[in-house]
Amino acid sequence: MAKKQRRPPARNGGGAGKKAKVGGREALEQEARATFFGGEEDEEISSSDSEAEGERDRGGDGGEEETVEQARMRYAQKYLEEARADERAAKKKQGYRYDEKRDVLDEDEDDDDDDDDDGGGDDDSEDGRVGARLRAAREAEAASAFERLGARLEAMGFDGDVAASRKTVLAGHRGPVTCVAICEASGQVWSGSKDNALLLHDASTGARVRTLLPRWPQRASEDVEHARAQAKRGGARRTDGAFDDGGDGAPPGDLAPRQAREAEVLAVACSADGRYAATAGSDGLVHVWDARSARLAHSLRGHKGRVTCLAFRDDAHARLGGGDDDGLGGGDASSQLFSGGDDGSVKHWGAKAGAYVETLFGHEAPVAALDCAYEEKPLSGGRDRTARCWKIRDESHLVYRSPTAGGLGSSVDACRVLDKDRFLTGGDDGALSLWSARRKKPVVSVKRAHGAGAAAQALGESARDDVSAHVPRWLQSVAAPRHADVVASGSCDGAVRLWTVDDKDAAKQVLEPFAALPQLGFVNGLAAPRDAAFLAAAVAKEPRLGRWEKVAKAKNCVVLYPLLNSGSAL
Repeated sequence: MAKKQRRPPARNGGGAGKKAKVGGREALEQEARATFFGGEEDEEISSSDSEAEGERDRGGDGGEEETVEQARMRYAQKYLEEARADERAAKKKQGYRYDEKRDVLDEDEDDDDDDDDDGGGDDDSEDGRVGARLRAAREAEAASAFERLGARLEAMGFDGDVAASRKTVLAGHRGPVTCVAICEASGQVWSGSKDNALLLHDASTGARVRTLLPRWPQRASEDVEHARAQAKRGGARRTDGAFDDGGDGAPPGDLAPRQAREAEVLAVACSADGRYAATAGSDGLVHVWDARSARLAHSLRGHKGRVTCLAFRDDAHARLGGGDDDGLGGGDASSQLFSGGDDGSVKHWGAKAGAYVETLFGHEAPVAALDCAYEEKPLSGGRDRTARCWKIRDESHLVYRSPTAGGLGSSVDACRVLDKDRFLTGGDDGALSLWSARRKKPVVSVKRAHGAGAAAQALGESARDDVSAHVPRWLQSVAAPRHADVVASGSCDGAVRLWTVDDKDAAKQVLEPFAALPQLGFVNGLAAPRDAAFLAAAVAKEPRLGRWEKVAKAKNCVVLYPLLNSGSAL
């Protein structure tokens, strides 16, 4: 059992609206911490309460670990050194001379006597200029952090029926489509289904680019049967991620060993930098792909049972200032991958090296949803009626329990992080909930967001009978561009629904219906790019993780709805 690490003391400065009454380098370090880490505190919810919910195993050599505050100080000091170097280089180009002994430039010679005493408060000093640069960067980030897409769509006269008439249908799947992800770097849409297929489409043209995994029904060849037998016997794993062919001479890129172990694809995710993609499903493996070459890089084993959700770390700070060190020896921050499955665990992987990092324990039932943004704090949802925010460096996590209404269960089957303080969840109680990271209960919750009753068998159809009308429709997917006020949710009521949220600083938080995009079938997955040019929906005849209901007239496909770009998907 891993030893719990005590939570470091709360830091004093760095908030956007606070002025630290300290001077010199300490003040600049606080500015740098505020720029990178926001200066937020955990107020109304304690991580110590969450630690009792479960333990987790952590990899490593057992040595003394760096605390959260030490890591923040290290990144802040590194950034300050780079900022000072940039300032000095700029001044040298202007003819200034740097005095190494006094650590100042000649131009600031008259003011530096005071600066050494009061901590560099003069804006003309080097520290003053660096501090102003940090504050400007933080203010620019805050100003652009929340984009009002709803107002832009309303100004365009956005209409759900018109957008649905201009949708692009990505065909190719023979079975129910379970998941969809967007690789913004390449402009491609990745989708998986229960027919074992993994397809790539071009978002701008709608054309299929490649079929990465074979589809059924197709008769298994002798090579496939032989590979299946090898896999059951625990065939050796090669460095390219495939299993050894047992000496039958099959080339490394042969589909037979891959088809032998691939099964229903239940989850897909793409990294923020466009280098990696990951897929998982009923085979219990996590497959990492090189998104640029569309070749299988690693097959990671560790889950006991189906793997139902995946998420790469999507962190703007990691891309801008984090460098290649993710703090866990796993390589680039954008290659940090998290997976969850029926075994109730969340696993942390390094996609770049195909390495296992750690397992996060706490959920008491299967994990069904994952998202990760902002530092190393993945968000997970499960059938135990909880959403959990994992603090990787603190070795703890926060627990958010979904309220139970009317004796119905309220699992968390979909989740999405909006910003540093808020996230969304949806589940089998049909409610779309907006949470604050600082509160234990939802800030706002829309009950029966997609109505009640059986799955709609035709567009515009209401509940078929009074008995089923008492049961809300399962909310199976949510999506939203980061830092935006438009949210999409999917169920089986014959429409993808759009909602708007207020700024996190608004006096009263609301979730208001904005538009509805007609779509027949089960909406098993949703994805939206950062620019909100379009919305991708994974549509199927049956639910993602079961077959308890069916919409016969629905098509198994991926649908792209134009949003800000009214003419085409991209």
